[in-house]
Parts: sequence; C-alpha cells; structure tokens
Amino acid sequence: MSSPTIVDGAGALRVAGGTMSVASGILVSNFKLESGTLNGVGSITVTGTLDWTGGTFAEAGTTTIASTGTFNITWAQHQVTIARTINNAGTAVWSGTGGPWWRPMARFFDNKDTGTMSIQNDQSWSNNGGAASTFMNHGILSKTAGTATTTFASTSATSALSRANTGGLTFGANLYNTGAFNIGSGTSHHFRSRQLSHKTQVAA
Repeated sequence: MSSPTIVDGAGALRVAGGTMSVASGILVSNFKLESGTLNGVGSITVTGTLDWTGGTFAEAGTTTIASTGTFNITWAQHQVTIARTINNAGTAVWSGTGGPWWRPMARFFDNKDTGTMSIQNDQSWSNNGGAASTFMNHGILSKTAGTATTTFASTSATSALSRANTGGLTFGANLYNTGAFNIGSGTSHHFRSRQLSHKTQVAA
C-alpha cells in the first residue's frame, strides 16, 4: 500500500497471516495485527483502535497510535518486533501474558507526552541481543494490575511519570530518567541498570 491511503469506517483493516507492506503513508481508523507481518519503510497511523494479538511489526517504518486512539497489546506469548518504531500518543494497555522481544535494530517504542500506557501483567519487555532498542516514556507509564514485577530489560528513557499502583517495575538495562517515579503503598521500583542517570524525585 502506498500514499496517500485512507482507510475509514467502523470496521478494521486486518492482518491475519501473510505480509502487508507499507511503502509510504496510511491513515486508518481501526487496525488488527493477529498473525503474519506488517513491514515496509512507510508509516501507518491509527486514529481509533489498534489490536495487537499476534504477528510482527517489521522493517524500518513507523506505527503511530494517534491521541484519539487506543492500543491494546494482548499477546499470549512473546512477540518479535523486528525493527519498527512504535509511537503511542493515545491510550495503550498491555494486558497479555506475553512480552515483546526486540531484534537488534536499535528502534524505539515511544510513549508520547499525550500518551498513557497501562501495564496489566507481570511480563518482561526484552531486547534480543545486538544493538539495544529503547523504551521511551514522555507521558504516563503505570502498572495497574498484576502482583509481581514487570521488567524493562531494554534501554529505558523516561522524562515524565512512571508509577506502580500494584506489584512493581524493574528497570534492568540502561535507565536515563529526568521524570518522576511514584511508588504506591506495597509496591516497588527496582533499578538494576548497567548505567543509571537520574535527575528528579522518587516519591512514595
């Protein structure tokens, strides 16, 4: 698919096997990645709901959830994000029992300043060797369900609010923080980073 492409309506553009290649730009109301691969160097922007239940985001393009959008991450097993940058400016909920494995392509998951990401599991966000990818938080990152710890084993950079309402958050690789950590009663933040840069407050 190539630009300019607009996919509108109450239904969803669905990838459930095979490969969908994005050559330039797509604006879509609702998108489902269930299995197979989304690749290409172009961008896809979702203004409604993006449901990621399986499959792979690949190559050097960008997937963006608009400020009006919702991003549901509900895989039942680990999913491989090969090289694609993901930008969340809307509402993301990571509730599946699997976590992402980033291939060694030094890409980004960026929770934008308008974005919120709610973690509702005890899984890990991992880097699968090579050049580390980065989880960036410019909005609000919250752990809102699960009694154990969610671990970010990839490089993390946060300039806004990270908080645990239940269980805990562990930052196990390099952490660069200029934001705030809010630690709720009975919860924890663990810093096991090889490199830690921290410039603002940790509040209970």
